[in-house]
Amino acid sequence: MPPVENRPAPREAVHEAPAAVSAKVKAITNIDPTSPRSIDAAMIAAQDLGNAKAPDAIEALIALANRPPDKHLIGAEVAAIRALGQYPASETVVAGLVRIVDRGPRPTEAGPAPDDAADSETGGTGTAMAMDEGFQDQLSLFLATKGAAINALGELRAPAAAKSLVLAMYRTPELTMQIRRALVAIGPASEQELLRVLRGDSAEVKKLFEAEHLDRYCGEGGGQACQPVSARDFYAAVALGDFYDPASVPVLLAALDRPAAPAYYYDSGPAPMTQYNAIFDSLRKIGAAQAAEPVHAICSSRATMPDSTSSARSRPTTPPTTRFARSPPPRTRDSPTTCPRSPR
Repeated sequence: MPPVENRPAPREAVHEAPAAVSAKVKAITNIDPTSPRSIDAAMIAAQDLGNAKAPDAIEALIALANRPPDKHLIGAEVAAIRALGQYPASETVVAGLVRIVDRGPRPTEAGPAPDDAADSETGGTGTAMAMDEGFQDQLSLFLATKGAAINALGELRAPAAAKSLVLAMYRTPELTMQIRRALVAIGPASEQELLRVLRGDSAEVKKLFEAEHLDRYCGEGGGQACQPVSARDFYAAVALGDFYDPASVPVLLAALDRPAAPAYYYDSGPAPMTQYNAIFDSLRKIGAAQAAEPVHAICSSRATMPDSTSSARSRPTTPPTTRFARSPPPRTRDSPTTCPRSPR
């Protein structure tokens, strides 16, 4: 079983007089994006309302938290999200945070304007650089609000959020570590969702992968022959190991029956890790004796294992060109080789 995390007991609500609650609700409801003073007042009000766990403020906090990410309001939006994480895990509060985790679409990187290459004054880079900066700004705001909501749901330990958090692991792999912490905090409901994914029983994950073609790499422009990608099994297996639950071993071992495939592609080349890395690492963490013989059999038959070439070893593990490569992948102990080394 996982080590017990010694968390401090939830803080008691700080008493706020009804008039003070009403004034602070008004501050976050009437926030003015053009006024730094109004934004600062809303941030402080959100923090105070969260500390007070004021029931009358929940709807106003949810409304502010669910506003579209805005560079002027981001501090107040995140403050409202964090405040909701201090409330009891009611259906209303959890649903308000889940909407943030679920919302899309993810900002996409647009190409340069057609006439940018002919721009003699900018050398063909001015518009492209401006668009890249705008994309990075939008992505940062997008991830900031989602990350805050993921953390808040982890604090609430709400089983109803498990499904959305598992989907978020594939939509926003940059936030994988936060998502893993939240899933473990929620507990058995999260583990069951991950097992459904690894067994292939999650209709929601199937739909996501089919819609966004996350199970294959077809080249940067989509003109190449498609190659399989093991992101589904890779991320689910990594997260399952965090529960240290021997009951998950049969599902992890069954996943080894599927052919190894790269977790992602970078510069048209495969990543130096496959789903086997994640599965072996989780089996190592769990330490179940029943896994020893199947793993030994696989590792003894190198013909079934992917070849980690020198070129794969030299590629970086933080490639920027695919959905699953915009941030470092989850750490596994046996990367880039998939089999643990045999004792001599």
